[in-house]
Amino acid sequence: MLSERTIEVILNTVDVIKKQANYKQINPPLEFAVNMFIQGGRTPLEELVTELKQIEGQVVKLRIAPDRVKDDREDDERFSSYWWSIRGISDGTEVDTPRTSGASGGGSPEFNPLALGACANYANDHINNGTFPCPDGVDFFEHFLWVRDCFYWKVNQVPPRSREEITGEAPGVAEPVIEESELGEACPTHKRPWMELSDGTWGHNIKGGLCIWSPDGIWFKPNKPVAEEPDATAEFEPSMNFDRS
Repeated sequence: MLSERTIEVILNTVDVIKKQANYKQINPPLEFAVNMFIQGGRTPLEELVTELKQIEGQVVKLRIAPDRVKDDREDDERFSSYWWSIRGISDGTEVDTPRTSGASGGGSPEFNPLALGACANYANDHINNGTFPCPDGVDFFEHFLWVRDCFYWKVNQVPPRSREEITGEAPGVAEPVIEESELGEACPTHKRPWMELSDGTWGHNIKGGLCIWSPDGIWFKPNKPVAEEPDATAEFEPSMNFDRS
């Protein structure tokens, strides 16, 4: 089992209920933000959670230690083979460089299995309701994992904006002007030419709705369900019989 290590991070948020911190590791650097549980150690758990909460948004050195070996890994002293937790705030200047499991020496961030499972549920819901349909010719499971991972990294693991940052208009209120030269001739997913739609956007028809182009990517817009009108010629059948005798 590996010993305790020190990392330098930007402490994004601290959840005092779940005893969990979200941070961006800057030394040794990791590409994505990480969620890690707080276990405490030399500093009692509740006291450590309070201290971390008070320094949200700051650069801090954390002491982390492995809790246990992951179910699908071996006790091989590689950093990514263990579940880690925060044990304290370091008062030293040295930062350890952990061994990683990639052949190139590059590490990968620790994943939160509960959050990943929730994102799998989101992916299933949005694929089934037509928001992210599986394109023709694409393996369903590859598409499912892609949608799940988009929810995980682009939604679940993104720290919340501050209260001041969300007082303005919601994204999309001021729509950018789409230059025709940015579109390309056809949709790269469905191989169909783009058309200018009645609302000024660009897209093309597909089963169940429209494929829409935007500067941020391609997305699916489902058709609005059409309410069925009652049949005026249908014979009226009373639900109750009244005996007038």
